[in-house]
Amino acid sequence: MLRAELLRECSLPLPEWCQLPKHYLLEVETGLSHCPPCGKKLRKRYTPDRYPVGLLLGEPVLRQKRMECPSCGRLYSCEAIDRRVPPQSNYAYDVLIEVGLARFGDYRQTYEIQRDLRETHHRRVPTTTILYLADRFLDWFA
Repeated sequence: MLRAELLRECSLPLPEWCQLPKHYLLEVETGLSHCPPCGKKLRKRYTPDRYPVGLLLGEPVLRQKRMECPSCGRLYSCEAIDRRVPPQSNYAYDVLIEVGLARFGDYRQTYEIQRDLRETHHRRVPTTTILYLADRFLDWFA
């Protein structure tokens, strides 16, 4: 949260020293040890590494340890990451919102959005991905 507050106060484009290193390791887990409904001890379940791209997250290697209940089969994941990166997605919500608002709020073209993401946030997003994110923004907004 502190990084988000600092970035809001910083003038854009961000200087190089504000950038997180590319592919830094971000390990997250739930912090639960027992299943809330049934009280059984949870088992760790590792997920494959992901490489999400976000304005606040940067471009980490995301290693998530989910917890599974052996009794009821419930799977628990880290809520902080789930609020920032959609499941099975390579782009964080903040990129999705940035693209959607630029496309439909400011009526920007794909190449303009791509240029702004590169120059302002130092994120390279392919043209086809920008089109996909804009469509996804509309779906979620509707």
